[in-house]
Amino acid sequence: MGEKFLYIDDSGQLSNNGTHEYFIYSGVFIEKPATINELKRRVNGFAKNRHIKGEFKGAELGGRHRRALLKIIKDTDGIYNFFVMEKTNLLTRVNFDNPSRIRFHKNYLIRRLIEKIIDLKLINDFDTLYTYIDNEASNDTNQAYHLKEHLNKYWNKENRGQYKKHHEYNEYIPYCNVNIEVKYLDSKHERMIQLADIVANSKYKRFSGKKGCHSDLLDTKFCLKLPDSVTFYSPKSVVYNT
Repeated sequence: MGEKFLYIDDSGQLSNNGTHEYFIYSGVFIEKPATINELKRRVNGFAKNRHIKGEFKGAELGGRHRRALLKIIKDTDGIYNFFVMEKTNLLTRVNFDNPSRIRFHKNYLIRRLIEKIIDLKLINDFDTLYTYIDNEASNDTNQAYHLKEHLNKYWNKENRGQYKKHHEYNEYIPYCNVNIEVKYLDSKHERMIQLADIVANSKYKRFSGKKGCHSDLLDTKFCLKLPDSVTFYSPKSVVYNT
């Protein structure tokens, strides 16, 4: 059995109030525990050398420090960046007036992100995927339990056909009996969640046309744009190179 790790944070706002055009989840996927230790060592060394104390926050990070941290992530073997992003004005099926429906939709996005990892065979039936999510917007103590239960059932071979989407999209949904653990963490005390925040915010800055995103250091191969029926590009994109 292998231990795999996924750190998730978001950027933007899942709402229809006109303040955010995009909502993004980023996932920093790590293949083995030793890689986490190496990454933390390098990031903490960077912070010590530059006399930076406390939490790294993507929205507050200057361009020079942002670029250095993204380069550390890029240059560390065994790390993959995943994104699932939505253009909020296209989300006609989301009831933005119902907080529970917004939460269910966010769980759906997390599921799609993990499904991409399964598709690429980075995890298998004999692995445990430790999934850590920033808890800033979470005040439901049962949330991690319910999400864990759902994720462990959705791709399980024995539960095939129990979901409506299994019948609608059976040929596109992979089988996988990976064991998924879910925990919400406070980013103030977890460097890896902070790095996921920086990755998400850099992607958001790119699509918002803001300077200093340093998105050239992000691996964009694993970016899922939703809804599935549309295509959109950032202002910095060249066609077919997003």
